[in-house]
Amino acid sequence: MTEPVASGAAKEGGGDGGDQTTTQAQGDSTQQSAAAEKPWYSAYPEDLHDSLKGYDKPETLAKEHLTLKQKYAVPEKPEEYEFDAKDLDEIQKKSLEEFRKEAKDYGLTKEQFKRLVARGLEQNKQFWERRKAEESEAKTKKDAESRQGIEELQKEWGNKFKENVDKAKKTMQNIFPASFGKFLDDSGLGNAPEMVRAMVRLSESISEDVLVKSQSKNKASNRDPMTGEPMLNFTSMK
Repeated sequence: MTEPVASGAAKEGGGDGGDQTTTQAQGDSTQQSAAAEKPWYSAYPEDLHDSLKGYDKPETLAKEHLTLKQKYAVPEKPEEYEFDAKDLDEIQKKSLEEFRKEAKDYGLTKEQFKRLVARGLEQNKQFWERRKAEESEAKTKKDAESRQGIEELQKEWGNKFKENVDKAKKTMQNIFPASFGKFLDDSGLGNAPEMVRAMVRLSESISEDVLVKSQSKNKASNRDPMTGEPMLNFTSMK
């Protein structure tokens, strides 16, 4: 028996409708899949994509932003820059206060402030340690040269060593100002053989009465009234 035309048409029509529904469902599924594959930052300008692709989601970026903002925040007042000053002397504490003001002007963070202050203190410590070592080395050298000079004069003068040294000291004390003697002591030249010999020769070139008068109460009479300098009477002038 032949199937009714109407029934066949209905079947054919029903077949077309099923295919359209299936195609639309597949299209929607494809669009949803494509949307799911796009990264979360795709809606942002393309020039930001390279910077944002390292974050798996917006929340991760937001948390890092807040952390960095807090870490690199600049204090409102210079007093908010913290540093343990218990081991600092008064001069260093005063410098610290000035540096707090400069740190605020330059917009430094608290962490940057601490690191710079600590570095400055360490450099200052190293400077004074080097200077102390250099002074110690210089003193050791000076003492060695002084001993060497004394040994040289002892060998040269023998039994007259003490006598000549006394002459040199007497000439130094009575002819030259105290500031010159201090200079010789500080520089180490006071024990230099050449200087001691010069003082001995000078004492032998000056008449004894000059040295005697220079030690008396009338010391001023032995000086030039205009300049105040000693009026020396050399034996060669007689």
